[in-house]
Amino acid sequence: MKFEWDITKERVNIRKRGITFDQASYVFSDPFALSKYDDEHSDPEEDRWVLLGNAMNEPKFHS
Repeated sequence: MKFEWDITKERVNIRKRGITFDQASYVFSDPFALSKYDDEHSDPEEDRWVLLGNAMNEPKFHS
């Protein structure tokens, strides 16, 4: 899978969550990752999902 992202949004994410988008992208390779539909943040034009999994064997938590 190939990912592209906005460098400005990545910088915000690093400051906010302490993880780069490149590091976070590894969660999509986790065969044990769990996904759940995010009704609260979805809208008619875009479905949003929460994905919980392992990214590069580094524990990261978001609250």
